[in-house]
Amino acid sequence: MAVAVDNVSKYLLSKIDQDDHSAVEIIQRYVDLLNLFRKMQAQVRKDGPSVEIKNGEQSYVKAHPLISDMKNINAQLLNIKKEIDRYMKEYELKLIQEKNKAEYSEEELT
Repeated sequence: MAVAVDNVSKYLLSKIDQDDHSAVEIIQRYVDLLNLFRKMQAQVRKDGPSVEIKNGEQSYVKAHPLISDMKNINAQLLNIKKEIDRYMKEYELKLIQEKNKAEYSEEELT
């Protein structure tokens, strides 16, 4: 079951520091590629995984041309997701540090 792209975007944005513009940009790039991938996926589902090519009197069947592009976009999505995971971990650590800092006074820490 595919999750709505808006839900993916909201989830990812909730897990990063909104003040980190590079992280927000990477998530936007991820969402843009995800939208493109989903559109290609819908077209391949509509046309089928193979298409018939007619060239004059010749006719032959070949793989849908978008399948190769989808493979490339999928690889990009996976690479970007690794980067997003790194930003998410950094933000989680930042929140933990802020929480720990708020729980103890300076005197307690020294």
